[in-house]
Amino acid sequence: MSFTTPAASAIKAWVKSGLHPAPTHQKLQYYNSRRLAHLLKLCMISSISRGGQKVIGLDHYTEALNWLVEAETYMPDIFKSMVGGGDSNSMNETWNYVWSLYAKEKKPIAESRVIEFLRERVPAHNIGKIIEVMVKSRMLEISIEGNGFQGYKPSPKAMSANG
Repeated sequence: MSFTTPAASAIKAWVKSGLHPAPTHQKLQYYNSRRLAHLLKLCMISSISRGGQKVIGLDHYTEALNWLVEAETYMPDIFKSMVGGGDSNSMNETWNYVWSLYAKEKKPIAESRVIEFLRERVPAHNIGKIIEVMVKSRMLEISIEGNGFQGYKPSPKAMSANG
């Protein structure tokens, strides 16, 4: 395949800029060295998908770079999903967190605290589902106070399984 002059200039400028914006996640340090190769492959895909010509133009470069950067924004969430045995392990850790706070404070744990705890362990789009499964499986009980405060208590049934 060949490149138009504007596409080649744009790619050279991107390389000269340090491949900005580059992912900063520590687990992507080796990936970053292959970003140019990935971009070039995506440029080829863009070009061929728009008519099969073997010429990469500026619009193909722009589309390929957008694809690359968008995919890279999701990569840190993928690492969170892979840590520590997945959702089941995260649910057990969350139950232990709620149980220890509940034992100490003797009151339901605010939903915001549970969400913040999970936010550091799982992708943001999984938080609601994890809490929902924990409630439906009776690991947690919802506690709603008269003032509308929603919190969670550890379910006594789950104590023997997790304790």
